[in-house]
Amino acid sequence: MKNRSNQILLVSLIFIIPKVFASYPATDTYISNHPNTILKSTTSGCHGSESIWRARTKLVGDTSNPDNAYNSYTECIDTGGHITDSVLAKIGKDNLPGYEEIKAAVKEKDDKESFAGLNWGMGLGMTFLSEPIVEEVSIVNNTISVDQEREKRAMVMLESHWFYNDFYNGNVGIGPFLSIGLVGEEGVDPLSAYGGGLMLGFKVPDSDASWNIGVGWFTDTKAVLLKDGLSNGDSTTETDPSTLTHKRDKAGWMLMFSATW
Repeated sequence: MKNRSNQILLVSLIFIIPKVFASYPATDTYISNHPNTILKSTTSGCHGSESIWRARTKLVGDTSNPDNAYNSYTECIDTGGHITDSVLAKIGKDNLPGYEEIKAAVKEKDDKESFAGLNWGMGLGMTFLSEPIVEEVSIVNNTISVDQEREKRAMVMLESHWFYNDFYNGNVGIGPFLSIGLVGEEGVDPLSAYGGGLMLGFKVPDSDASWNIGVGWFTDTKAVLLKDGLSNGDSTTETDPSTLTHKRDKAGWMLMFSATW
């Protein structure tokens, strides 16, 4: 059984290795006539004379004017291509023309790829409850008196988002986000609120950082409300105001401002 497995492996290598390292006559001819050309492979790799894979890249379309041939690395990168770190290092070591432009193009592409997809940010959440919460309540002459209530709340929140950045050359992203509360106006209060919605992100130039704004729905897990059946101004036989309220989940909408770095 072991010998048979070795035979299968050997036969596979015999057929695979020549295909991996094979060159194409049309490619060889095109390269000889255009020695400075950059070819983009099916895996989007940009291959110039510094890469051993250029001669092994199949031409796409018209072999006299292929669709995957470019005049420079930056042109190839701008159309979605990439170059390996080793090729970039060789270009820099040989001090080839355009190295700084190529390096800048690689960084810009990497920044846009980091900006897109899954990321996280820290920021300020402004929450607006569907019903005011009770902050202070008292009993005056056997009557319930709500002395202070609030519909809005600000808190420091941690958010995670997923951006699709096919807008404005990859500098603007949009996608869903989830957030949790960390610090409220009363101090550190983790997980006192959570929510989610839709977020818009704006990439910072020459960086993968961004400024983001989101709108969504949230739940306050510690909203203080009058107990069911009680209202401001009702008569009561209670003497302790704390018995008039209870904590419960309360939903509302939120406006989220965050930064990713």
